[in-house]
Amino acid sequence: LDTEWRLAASSTQRMQDLVSDVVRVLREESASADYEISLDELVQMISAKMCPRAKQVEVRFETQLRARGLLTNRDANLIMLILENLIHNAIQATAKGKAVTLEVTAVEDQILYEVRDQGSGLPAGYERALFKPCQSTKEGGTGIGLAISKQLAYALGAELELKTSSPRGCVFALRVPKSLFVGELDPPSRTKLGGSQIST
Repeated sequence: LDTEWRLAASSTQRMQDLVSDVVRVLREESASADYEISLDELVQMISAKMCPRAKQVEVRFETQLRARGLLTNRDANLIMLILENLIHNAIQATAKGKAVTLEVTAVEDQILYEVRDQGSGLPAGYERALFKPCQSTKEGGTGIGLAISKQLAYALGAELELKTSSPRGCVFALRVPKSLFVGELDPPSRTKLGGSQIST
């Protein structure tokens, strides 16, 4: 059926984009000079990429940053790949007029990244297979995005998990050890900018 072919093409393109992004980061790691990216810069780069996607489907994308720190470009790029995939999924799960939020907080010996959607939550019992390939609740989905994200988190020494799922939405948590950071990690002050909470 034509609908099935469109779903297959969209799913294939999504998988290709994910693999291409991972390959790009690995190539940059081996070919480019090392440099540092602050958490503020990381959040701004993610916002610049994800806000247009959210706007296309009439979903708000908001950020809250409550930590400072510097990451190497390699670690920052891997974290961005994970978060972009989580946010992409969250936007797809969220109805028009509602919001997807990225919160970044310093918690004990970790930096906690939480992606929160306002969807309908996951089907009961699905959590056990959540990060396995070929397991997806989306029509035409493959689940490969979460599987790749889980492996990227493992490569960082980080933890990726589903924190909560309810009829009010899901929260995915990426916990990154502070040992990866090369700069200060004190919570910043916060100012509101265009509907998003940005550090100062």
